[in-house]
Amino acid sequence: MGDGLCKLCGTGTETIIHALRDCPKVKEVLEMARVPTSVVNATHNSIKEWIMAATDQLLMEGLSKSVALLWNIWNHRNKLVHEEEMQDAREVVNLTTLLQEEYDRANETKKNPLIIIKQAPRWRKPIGDTIKLTIDVAFNIHIWVATFGIVARDMDSFVLTRKASMMEGRHTLEIVEAYAFQEGVMMALDKGWQHVVLEGDVINIVHRLANPDLKLSTPAAILKATSQRLQSDPGIKIHYVWREANRVAHGLAKWVMENNAHIRFQLDHPEFILSSVMNDAIND
Repeated sequence: MGDGLCKLCGTGTETIIHALRDCPKVKEVLEMARVPTSVVNATHNSIKEWIMAATDQLLMEGLSKSVALLWNIWNHRNKLVHEEEMQDAREVVNLTTLLQEEYDRANETKKNPLIIIKQAPRWRKPIGDTIKLTIDVAFNIHIWVATFGIVARDMDSFVLTRKASMMEGRHTLEIVEAYAFQEGVMMALDKGWQHVVLEGDVINIVHRLANPDLKLSTPAAILKATSQRLQSDPGIKIHYVWREANRVAHGLAKWVMENNAHIRFQLDHPEFILSSVMNDAIND
């Protein structure tokens, strides 16, 4: 931490226990999140002692939510220090709720038969006549630039087509991710491929595509339309994969952002991702 004053309140010495519990600004967050008073007003001098003493009460309130809350409190401090952005207590609590909801959805997704979780450390070739589309996005919130990349490959790791583009205007990350999956589904339908697997590393988006109970929002509207198309074509499946298995699409999206470009091509292998494509083929 440093020896200076707390960046949030400007009065207390910036220690870990102060940053996560004793700062008046943090106490406001803890109280708004309904953390037990005995936890908020505890007097332990070390963060380890405080957490150990509070464990039983935190379990009653939901340990995962408490961990998410502490994470967002720390991020709350970092946003002020590094980005000069001050979040109010309600925003921190709301972000914690969203994070908890995503965690819960991820757990539900593991039980959802419509979604396959691929915990593979690298890309795998599709089987038989299946075409595999990997999808990813790049997002820079500081300058509000968003891009997506889609790569289609067959059982021989041959790249059939790719698409990458920038999105105009100010969009949230979730909207960009939803739009990227929509573009992937449209690509599969336009090509007339009979058996297709779409892979992405955003568990929230993958889950919502298989969940008919979508909230009314811009990304939800995009996902609902995409989900309806998926239901009408049983040959298209959605897989969630780790980022390590999605490097080519991610590299494509990043390249588009860095070069302010829009590309769509069939057979050519651009040099900037050729090595990733070859590495996937060799290591499969």
